[in-house]
Amino acid sequence: MSGFGDLNRGHSRLTRRALLGRAGALGMMGAAAPLAMNLASAGEAAAMSNGDYRALVCVFLYGGNDHGNTLIPYDPVNHRRYANIRGSVAMGRQHLAATALHPVQPQTLTDDMSFALAPYLPRMKVLFDSGKAAAQLNVGSLVTPLTLAQYESSNRALYPLPPKLFSHNDQQSVWQALGSEGSSVGWGGRLGDLALSGNDNSLLTCISAAGNAVFVSGRNALQYQISPSGAIKVKAIKEPAYGSPAISEALNQLITQPRDHVFENELTVLARRSIAMEGTVNAALSKVDLTTSFDTTPGENSLADQLKIVARLIGARNELGSRRQVFFVSLDGFDHHNDLTNKHTELMAKVDEAIAAFYVATVELGVAQQVTTFTASDFGRTLVNNADGSDHGWGSHHFVVGGAVKGGRFYGTAPHISVATDDQVGQGRLLPSTAIDQYASSLARWFGVPESEMATVFPNISNFDRGPAFV
Repeated sequence: MSGFGDLNRGHSRLTRRALLGRAGALGMMGAAAPLAMNLASAGEAAAMSNGDYRALVCVFLYGGNDHGNTLIPYDPVNHRRYANIRGSVAMGRQHLAATALHPVQPQTLTDDMSFALAPYLPRMKVLFDSGKAAAQLNVGSLVTPLTLAQYESSNRALYPLPPKLFSHNDQQSVWQALGSEGSSVGWGGRLGDLALSGNDNSLLTCISAAGNAVFVSGRNALQYQISPSGAIKVKAIKEPAYGSPAISEALNQLITQPRDHVFENELTVLARRSIAMEGTVNAALSKVDLTTSFDTTPGENSLADQLKIVARLIGARNELGSRRQVFFVSLDGFDHHNDLTNKHTELMAKVDEAIAAFYVATVELGVAQQVTTFTASDFGRTLVNNADGSDHGWGSHHFVVGGAVKGGRFYGTAPHISVATDDQVGQGRLLPSTAIDQYASSLARWFGVPESEMATVFPNISNFDRGPAFV
């Protein structure tokens, strides 16, 4: 992997060193610790637990979202180039007038380009026009900044590449954990590690409404999974197993009684904590009555269902003692090698509906300034069509939404609409001009992570300039 493993090993050392420093701070600043370390650690702890509330919400689009039919060149010259390259999957310019984007302040993009959203993203246009959403252009996995010549070089020690480019599993892992498939700690989880001491219920720091996700797994922060209907029950305990209360009680005792073996006992501790938390969470959720309509029958838009339970958890933040939280939600099905036009339309309409409703819910809850939502995906896709679909790509365009977002504008560098310029690596696969580390570190700063901790969360951050200032 040409340097990537070394960078990760360096990250592990940094993390251990930072955790030792924070341990001193959280231990009431032991007198033996150096004064400078005490002051730094105290400031870091205060930044993450100063009484305000902040939440980051990752919306992951599994399969590799086709950015070319999400954010579309609209000016006549660049749209013509786009249509000539995309062929049968191109979106006609005549359908884009209603979703053409006009930045709140004039911006000059590459080749005097202007953009429109796909017609099935009308709510996202409203958010952009009102300054509540921004577009990050051409962001993707990088270990270090790369030119096309460096990408094509055989010197991988000097110009390392992310592991297994264009592979779904590995690039999903890089986006979520900044490491290849098999990584066990995500960057959202590392944010959670820093925030644990600020929450009364540390277990509710990192939450997934989409099943298991490495993004919200930390070294110390545990991933708490929740369903759209609320905390997940141990059904055999909450409901009579095989119709017998006695069997349920026996099972309860079996999985919660103390054990002599250290690992077995740790498992029972986790079981007891999970059972207790189910009651705590559902009791808090029962007090949250959202009037915002997510405009969907449960099951028809799984992303909306997930974001609704996230909104309800945020509504219960005071009851649950939460001041910093990281959430993960997702939608699957974006690997469109065929039937792109129909399938992509359906999925992105769900994204549009769900994210817009979630933003409205944060307004209702009075936390729009304190919740930032962002999109992510395995990778972008080729600009060249593959019959009626597209192939795996690299860089992609993404959205950031929230009351604190400096919206109504584009961040990063717009790529040329081309298959031959030096900002793509073949078939219109974008060579990222913004790294995931830069994109994510901007979100982390807003979340309250100090510069002194950035390297513990983003192992490659020192290789890049400061990220975009969209929040």
